[in-house]
Amino acid sequence: MSLATSVPLGPVTDNATLKPPNPPPSISNLSVPAVPNAFRIRSMKYTPSQLPPEAYYLNAMVTIQAAALGDFESAMPHQIFRSERFREPPVIAMASSMGRMNNIARKHVIWGVYLSMLYMSRARFGLIVFGLEYNDEDSGGISYGWPTIGSESDVIPAEQQVLIGMNAQTGEVESTKSPPAATDSGVRRILTSEATILNQSTSLTLDLSPSPALTTSSNTSLTDLTSRLSVEFTYTGLGLDKQVALRVLLNAITDTTPFPFDAKVGVPWISLGRGENSLVRAQYIGGVPRTEEPFFEYEDLAGALVKAADWMIGNRRYAPFKGVVSVDAVPVGEILLQSL
Repeated sequence: MSLATSVPLGPVTDNATLKPPNPPPSISNLSVPAVPNAFRIRSMKYTPSQLPPEAYYLNAMVTIQAAALGDFESAMPHQIFRSERFREPPVIAMASSMGRMNNIARKHVIWGVYLSMLYMSRARFGLIVFGLEYNDEDSGGISYGWPTIGSESDVIPAEQQVLIGMNAQTGEVESTKSPPAATDSGVRRILTSEATILNQSTSLTLDLSPSPALTTSSNTSLTDLTSRLSVEFTYTGLGLDKQVALRVLLNAITDTTPFPFDAKVGVPWISLGRGENSLVRAQYIGGVPRTEEPFFEYEDLAGALVKAADWMIGNRRYAPFKGVVSVDAVPVGEILLQSL
């Protein structure tokens, strides 16, 4: 089944609230990421863009990686994320102006980026602002590209706004045109937040080169991780469609987020691509876990997946691969992109 057939237009149900699965590290991960029915995103502003799809994928993965470096249930300040390879479009996590202390829930950032990327990959990419809704209440926003401050000329009319969610039972992304309950409240709150985010947020730019540098004032853990982590990649198979390969990696990094970022990877760890006939596997070298530091942890797995996307984009070749993951120059594990 292709992703095209798993993104039907239709009503989004909201009859259950399911937490993302958090199995113990010893259990293989064989499911698509669960986004609760109570969480949905709404397309609110749209401007056409000529930016390549791979820029969206890489910056989205950087955002998910950074948001996951903390308690999944905790909040984070609004922030701007992008990679050194693609300065545009930045991914901007915006707290709702109605939110407490202008923070946004980490899990809402992760779910919002993941859902919006799946939606755009089958609809259209652009400079888009998505409002986030949890239990029918505003919970912030995700913007791809710099918002047009103080202008509502690119606001999507209420009757044309698309509400996007995930069926937590089937894993299918569902979308339908759905006006907000109060046609001006959500849009105006997001517009208000846009001005606040650009004035008050920190900016994170991730350099994925062999000797990476990260410029940010608030995310030293990601700085340390990126500088300590290296991956040696080798292609192992024939070419894949570019967006298929990148969607599988996007799916995999989202699959890492319910686990504590500093927990050891439970192997065999498998993330099935959403209907893409491909998967990502993580395993110990020689099948034997290390008994002393450094260990193969979920933050290392997530970082390796981001590096994998950057590596394929840089080579302009999208194909199955094997990557040997090292921390502080010590090999700790392997990641594989495999076709089924």
